[in-house]
Formats: sequence, C-alpha cells, structure tokens
Amino acid sequence: MVNRREETETVKRALADVAIHARVKHGTGTACGWLKIYVLNRLSVPHDKEKWAWEHCSGNCPACIEYRTLYSRTVDVARTATGRTGDYAGRINVEIDY
Repeated sequence: MVNRREETETVKRALADVAIHARVKHGTGTACGWLKIYVLNRLSVPHDKEKWAWEHCSGNCPACIEYRTLYSRTVDVARTATGRTGDYAGRINVEIDY
C-alpha cells in the first residue's frame, strides 16, 4: 500500500522543482486512490472571451495552448514522481484555475 503522505510530499517537491506551484492531496471515500493536484500558477495569457469565446474557441488560442502545456507537464511530473501510469488510468486529477 502506498503511503499517501509520502506520495503527496514527493509530488509537491517534484512540482516545485519545475516551478509549478500546486496543492496536492488525495481523494476521500471511494476516490481515496486518486491523487488530486490543484495548480496555482496563473496563465500568462488570459483567455480573451471577446476574441476567443469559450463556445467558439477552437482550442488553438494562446491561453488554451498554454493550459494544455501546463496540464501535460504537471501530469508528466506527477507520473515520474509516483510511478503511476497516466492521468485518469493512473488516477491523477489535475485542476488548473484560469
């Protein structure tokens, strides 16, 4: 069984080493095996709702590209630090507030 506290600290340190500021914790109840990462970094390019309305955004606007990059980097660091296999299959949940 994985020590959740050690895993949390390991992921926090690994993310901090690559300048990703995040809160890391585990789920509760039936989601206790999930690793939850709340990224606190703000995107450098805000999602321009006038030009790139959510319902019309093709996903190629600067904010969406930066979001995907940050998401992928976060998952990769967490996978490397924990040995988990992926985001959902490895039960890693990443949330980025932007």
